[in-house]
Amino acid sequence: MIACAVSLLLLQKADFALPSLAAFDGTRWGEIALGESTDGSLKRRFATAKAKVRPEAIALRADKPDVEVEVLLDGRGDKARAGGVHLKYETPRLLRDLVAELGPSEPRFLPDRWEDWQVAVFPSKGVLAQVAGGESVLRVLLCAPERVGASLRILSPDRTNLVRRPDPGEDWDRVVRFGRVTVNVDVPRKNRPAEIANRDLDRLQEDAAYDARRTRGRGSIAYERGEDGVYDLTIRAGEWNDKGKASITVSANFRGETPYGPVIAYGTATDTVSYDYRNRIYRVVERALDALDQDVSNKVKKLGPPPLDSQRHEAWRQILADAAPFRS
Repeated sequence: MIACAVSLLLLQKADFALPSLAAFDGTRWGEIALGESTDGSLKRRFATAKAKVRPEAIALRADKPDVEVEVLLDGRGDKARAGGVHLKYETPRLLRDLVAELGPSEPRFLPDRWEDWQVAVFPSKGVLAQVAGGESVLRVLLCAPERVGASLRILSPDRTNLVRRPDPGEDWDRVVRFGRVTVNVDVPRKNRPAEIANRDLDRLQEDAAYDARRTRGRGSIAYERGEDGVYDLTIRAGEWNDKGKASITVSANFRGETPYGPVIAYGTATDTVSYDYRNRIYRVVERALDALDQDVSNKVKKLGPPPLDSQRHEAWRQILADAAPFRS
């Protein structure tokens, strides 16, 4: 009975009915009242979900599926209050339609833009629109009109230049260099077969260090004396049984610097050995080295400059934070 009652309650939660933008009076938009509506009251009234825009927000299921509605809150928790409303359009609206609805807008621009975008501001209305290409409205913010000025602090009223996105690795050869190799061999003495003498372990350590410096030819990493990168290997044996058998695990860890920041990669391999010990242990080493080389290669392929739209998203995130402040 309790489960049925909970299901019925969820079904009764309403979709948020989208009013026109002109209906926003600076304090209320439909059933959302800035400074009054709380996280808890919204959850009790509407079908909700986690917001994508920031943790201090709540998403409302709207009656129009092509519009995402997120209420920006002044904090987290049941008592956090609404400070603004963020709308994201699946199908962009046209700026001229917003102007027809709200009146004239004032354009604002981010310095050194990577893309052709602007913020159309309706200051007395408390409405800001993110506009791409001069006409396509992608997102809209509704906030208290007195917060509009603060939200524009990173923008300019003058049309700014479009600039080439910086690429710190434009001339990089896409090889991550390292200057130090460490090899740790941890093979217990207890029940260790006589065929694995200390000199065999020393030779194993030397060969592993040599092969790590040689980097096995994938071309994404290279040893170079004096570089900051580090290549660490650990060769570890489990307990030897009475038949001279043990599990061997080799872990390879790598860290190197690139123009885009550090690359951290891993490789590991495990096998059980019971004869021809040094050769069979070294095969496990080779598999771990190959796995690490592949991991570095895969990660280097993904490195590059930030996406073109990342600058716009970060600027918009700051605008929302200034227009609808929150406490962490």
